[in-house]
Amino acid sequence: MQGVPSHSTRRTGRDPQDSIDDVTLGRLLARQCRLGRPVLAGTTATTALNALTRELRLLEGPDYVQRRLILAEEMLVVATATNDRNAQIVAAHHRAMATEMAGDYPAHQDALAALALAVGNGDGDLFGDALLVDHAVAVAVTQGRFADAVATTRLAGVGHAGHGIAPVPGSLAARQMLIAGWLRQSSWPQVDGRFSTPCESAERSLTALVGGDRGWGHLTVRALATGAEPLPSGDEWPHMVGLLALGGVELGDPTTAQAVRTLLTPYADLICGVGYRSFVGPVSFHLGRLAVITGDWDEAERHLTSAFSQLASRQAWAVAGACAACVGTSVAGPGSGR
Repeated sequence: MQGVPSHSTRRTGRDPQDSIDDVTLGRLLARQCRLGRPVLAGTTATTALNALTRELRLLEGPDYVQRRLILAEEMLVVATATNDRNAQIVAAHHRAMATEMAGDYPAHQDALAALALAVGNGDGDLFGDALLVDHAVAVAVTQGRFADAVATTRLAGVGHAGHGIAPVPGSLAARQMLIAGWLRQSSWPQVDGRFSTPCESAERSLTALVGGDRGWGHLTVRALATGAEPLPSGDEWPHMVGLLALGGVELGDPTTAQAVRTLLTPYADLICGVGYRSFVGPVSFHLGRLAVITGDWDEAERHLTSAFSQLASRQAWAVAGACAACVGTSVAGPGSGR
């Protein structure tokens, strides 16, 4: 675990020896709100909210989930008190991202409700609406409602101003359909040219594998898994490594599977996906399936049983079906097939 980054070091206060940084200022304002003291909109609150926004961007990805959650909750308190709608959406977004990544489903439902409320208060804010479309597609795919997912994907647009939120809101809906294709084992969509290079490599490797081009797909999955080709950082990382895990299982190569296991092992309790905006399954789901490929049967059963419990709690029936099949394989042991 790396140290917590912080670039929000601008100082405030009249006495330089008694000054505080703007992130701490925002946290103090949140405490003031919680104590029932008024916090007014103005330069001080805006400065603090901007600093918290910058800090939350630095906390994206799987390494700083708890700190991100704490700061997002505090930012939401201040943004709500000062009626800053854009800041409310950004704070609610980061809170929902952190709770989803952590796999805390009850807290995640509360966070999504707060996000929907913030977007609803935004009088048709396009980037907020696009975030919710991403989520709606992810849920539909996860629950096996593929027709609903296709219909909702048509509502997604690309190009909304994301207020520092990446990937661009609305851009993940179509990419989630790649997961739908994997779950259906047919009609794999082709990835178009709108995606960044790291995303294109990981996603195209899967479409290549299913399309029969195992050579190129294998080389790409292995290059990404071993670091020969870079993976995206931040919130895209868990999504991309989840895709690599699907590719590693599709290949059935123990060496490649072990390379992906090494990437995912430190995050066994987390969820693969771009937070609430896409869903590629629990890390335990991928670790279990990869363990089947490497012949580590005890680990496979342990991880897959844990994954099945998580999937059932969120009604992720489509992914749970794949998990149940793999549980049977791991119990049967060598020679049973995938």
